[in-house]
Amino acid sequence: MITLVYPYYNNGGMLERQLSVWRTYRHPEQWSIVLVDDGSQEDPASAHLMSCGIDFTLYRITVDIPWNQDGARNLAMSHCTGWCLLGDIDHVLTADEADRLQAMLPSLDPKRAYRFERVAYSGQKLRPGANLWLLQADCFWRMGGYDEAFAGYYGSDRAFRTTLQRELGAPIVLPIVLTVYERKDIIDACTRSLGRVGSKWCVSSNPELAERMRVVPKAIRSLNFPWERVAWQPPQDS
Repeated sequence: MITLVYPYYNNGGMLERQLSVWRTYRHPEQWSIVLVDDGSQEDPASAHLMSCGIDFTLYRITVDIPWNQDGARNLAMSHCTGWCLLGDIDHVLTADEADRLQAMLPSLDPKRAYRFERVAYSGQKLRPGANLWLLQADCFWRMGGYDEAFAGYYGSDRAFRTTLQRELGAPIVLPIVLTVYERKDIIDACTRSLGRVGSKWCVSSNPELAERMRVVPKAIRSLNFPWERVAWQPPQDS
């Protein structure tokens, strides 16, 4: 079993694309999905849910904390066990790649962390994702999870990466390819470009957080926000 973990923020079109892909998985019993809506006000994830044949759980952070995707990952991982694929909503694991990953799983070391190759939807090859992981849930919490003091800041996931590499060794890149969608492909595919890069919201603009990212070995705050589980019933296929 592998659990797919995704944060969501006003990405309705991208979520619908993900759901359409998940419906094509040939062994849905080998997967589960945990999605966390990170306080979406305009386009909540619950408005887009449909049956995808895979066990699916939705949580919602009930306040809109800017760029709290790391907190959303902490919330998801607090409800996970075993192997977890921590993704971004704009990164898709196709049915073929899902089969390849499942076939590879018995040979993987549960005490290591793994990363993925990537290709753009246009076909252009990209560098491996810096914040996309396959690892065991207990390893995630041994790292302390993500430090929620960085909510709102661009580049905060580097603190987790630094801790992970120190504790588990350099991540291994798997020959599994995630397909990346950009805003030119699906208009709400990601929120990366919405105001953080080069702004006051960059960690490098905040000396205290920049130092914290360098030296703090583990997160000291987790689930520092109100949240709820969203009950939903998948609509019946016609």
